[in-house]
Amino acid sequence: GMTLLDATSEKNVRYKIEVFSVSRDAMTIRISTWADTKIFGINGFWMAHAKGNMESDY
Repeated sequence: GMTLLDATSEKNVRYKIEVFSVSRDAMTIRISTWADTKIFGINGFWMAHAKGNMESDY
């Protein structure tokens, strides 16, 4: 999940987060913007789960 977004606030904030690969120890993501959005910082987390176990309390 995303926990912090530091971006321009003059108009709409437009961004997209895509996951490209996931392994047991890491993942690769791409964060992109369009129009006049500028992101200065972003924080987040990810949580691994056992294969086949998609249930969560979150």
